[in-house]
Amino acid sequence: MSMHHRMSVEPGVICTAMNCFGVRTYLVLLLTCWACTAHAQGQGSYGGIASGLVQLVLVAFAVVIALVVLGIRVLLGIKAALVSLGVILVSIGIFFAKTRFAATERATERAAASKRIDRAFAEGCMRTSRSIEQVAVGNERVLIRLTGAELVSERQQYELLPSKTGGAKGVEVVTELPQDVSGAILVDIRYGRDRVPGSFEGFEWYRTRYDLVARSLADGKILARTTDMQTRSGFCLGDLEAFLERALNRPEVLHSGGVPRTIPARVLPDAYVLAEYSEPVGGRYLESATVHNALVEETTKLLTSKGCTIKDLPRLALCGTPPDGPFEVSLYGIVGAFQLRDSWLLIYRINNDGKALTSIRVEHRLSDLRLARSWHANALPSGNLEDGDHLQEFALNGGVMTAAVYRGPKWKYDRSQALNWYTERSILMIPLPGLRE
Repeated sequence: MSMHHRMSVEPGVICTAMNCFGVRTYLVLLLTCWACTAHAQGQGSYGGIASGLVQLVLVAFAVVIALVVLGIRVLLGIKAALVSLGVILVSIGIFFAKTRFAATERATERAAASKRIDRAFAEGCMRTSRSIEQVAVGNERVLIRLTGAELVSERQQYELLPSKTGGAKGVEVVTELPQDVSGAILVDIRYGRDRVPGSFEGFEWYRTRYDLVARSLADGKILARTTDMQTRSGFCLGDLEAFLERALNRPEVLHSGGVPRTIPARVLPDAYVLAEYSEPVGGRYLESATVHNALVEETTKLLTSKGCTIKDLPRLALCGTPPDGPFEVSLYGIVGAFQLRDSWLLIYRINNDGKALTSIRVEHRLSDLRLARSWHANALPSGNLEDGDHLQEFALNGGVMTAAVYRGPKWKYDRSQALNWYTERSILMIPLPGLRE
């Protein structure tokens, strides 16, 4: 073979080899991208089976693209193949961008819906109430009449309905009043359900509510009444049994046998009130390099200085000595403290779904930290019900406690220090009827 002949053939061989190498390179790169994507999917929340399915789909997708480009290369040439590959890659990029945008939009819609649900539950709590007009003697015959009991879900029945296996002594469940009702107390409980808008149209939350009135059948006087509504994690006021025990002056009402309570009756609030937030004012508040709201530590130091013993599980202090003590002072959920002349007010967050400060318990503790009175307050902040509240600047004016509430925490980190601050400030006003300093 002559030198000229070799020169005329070898460039074609070299060119073909380069083209094949380009296709192989493309395949390797595509499969590498698939492997990275599949690995990322496998690290997410799909689980083993779903991750495997995703990998199979991506492999098939990569093979199809490779075959299409290779077919175009054979039929139309390398330039057409490169143009086709570019169009395919751009189309894939647009598809994934649209998919990501749609996913982000759905996540935004879900977040907005969740905020609507939280506000609906908080607004429901603002319509609850509970009062005891007159405590019963305790030896009366008690008749309980139920309306709409079939609307109570199975998991709520134990909390809201009398025991099916036999109620407490002297308590009867009736559908109609008997002939002889002299000296009896009638407890009318009416149950209902309403719908809270869900995440998407057609998906609603069903919320249980009940209205209760206890009255003396002898003179018609109302002894106690309550209206309560369901939240995500329970009821706004809660512990119906403890409330009835106090109002009817009995050791048990709905159930017999010393059933454990969600909230012990001895710390059931003395009064239920509505608190009020002022409109928030935007700004940059409490900017600092230190962590705010170390109130648990401060309260712990106070309790320790008065001879209390701190327990970690549950988080509380045992204070006092016999015969009056020891008694418990809870440290769980504490968000504020205010010192009066010779006593203390302790403010607690009631965990109704862990959002903004919408349910509060205030305890009046005497100088030896014995519980004097307590109040349950519901409040509804304006705007979104996000967490991150910080309370300080407490004051007492005419039986109303006020506190500055800071919300919207922000953080900024640099090499020298980490700053944090709050973006909103409002005033929380909690009425405390019956408070004596």
